Amino acid sequence: MAAGQCGNFIIDFDLSCEAELGQTHCTEARIYPDTLCPQNANWSGANIEVEGNCVNDEVHLTIKNTGTGDMVAPLDYIVVEDVLMFDQGNFNLGAGQTMQLPPIAANGATWRLEAEQVPEHPYPGSVAVALEGCDGINELGLVNLFPIENPNPFIAVDCRENQGAFDPNDKQGFPVGYGEEHFIHRNTDIEYLIRFQNMGTDTAFTVIVQDSLSQYLDPTSIRPGAASHAYSFEVIDGNTLRFTFSDIMLPDSNINLAASQGFVQFVAKQKTDVALGSVIENTAAIYFDFNEPVTTNRVFHTIDEDFIEVINDAHEPASVHGQPTVYPNPAFGAVTFALPVELGDNASFMLHDQMGKLARKQAVSDSKFVFERKDMLPGIYFYSIESEGVKLFSGKVVLK
Repeated sequence: MAAGQCGNFIIDFDLSCEAELGQTHCTEARIYPDTLCPQNANWSGANIEVEGNCVNDEVHLTIKNTGTGDMVAPLDYIVVEDVLMFDQGNFNLGAGQTMQLPPIAANGATWRLEAEQVPEHPYPGSVAVALEGCDGINELGLVNLFPIENPNPFIAVDCRENQGAFDPNDKQGFPVGYGEEHFIHRNTDIEYLIRFQNMGTDTAFTVIVQDSLSQYLDPTSIRPGAASHAYSFEVIDGNTLRFTFSDIMLPDSNINLAASQGFVQFVAKQKTDVALGSVIENTAAIYFDFNEPVTTNRVFHTIDEDFIEVINDAHEPASVHGQPTVYPNPAFGAVTFALPVELGDNASFMLHDQMGKLARKQAVSDSKFVFERKDMLPGIYFYSIESEGVKLFSGKVVLK
């Protein structure tokens, strides 16, 4: 292919009828040759990649150095269980070496492994992998909370939740972000997906998608991505993106439902060191021929830091008294707690949601008691049991 030349191909997938509604499905594409060209003489030649697999009811996480050189110093990795920090450590691998983390018993959680890329790498950042559905699924929708896109431009990862009914003209941002505020870290790239459908009564000859970027995104960093149809791309007025699908001949949904739909993706970088608390908002306008534009939903992300560690620190799992027996867990209704010690008269049971907000508090006195779910929403919750101001136990409860 000549410089600037483009090519494309299309793969159609049929989703299994056995797939759980809301389950996440990931695909990875890699283009060859994928030779990493040194951009800095100080790069060691090491290249870090990560893998995650479900093997015989165990979660296997692996870090590899697939490069031509040895690492020159140890780097850090983290393992996240659902939204909690499960493990962290460091690694130092020679060329071609692999580090297998200790197997983890599968428990229906969503597991994420993130490792630092080596310094002065041509494509710096971190590499990550997420694994959902090993021995069931406790909670859906956790795969895309944090970035899993590989900075290497030869590799593209796409993870999407299957859906039932949805708005055919919508916009999504990846990573989704953590919690109700959709927290992401500074300098995290955001990939946007805009979907459109001709809901009119005749064929659309031209479709134009316009997107006015947030002030916190760098318009010079835009990388146009995959699309359902051929398009031209331009930046107008300094920060407005325009994707033009000329002669798209998009039939209306009454004539051909499948062919009436389309999409386009693009990646945007944040401006350097955006202030904490800044909210990156984005919508798009979709023009079908000469009709008034269809405006998509609002997508937003909030810039923050240490939002995983705060939740983890507030609910440490260890206890000098041993661990209580909690059953059933996951649960559809009531949950029974059997404690290895007797409680005093001033003991309390507290349940927090993923954002650390207190969801339930009740007094307890016996070594065995029942928590009644009542009208609590499904999700992952964190419990703690305290007596006279001292935390005795803590852990996680999944409500289905």
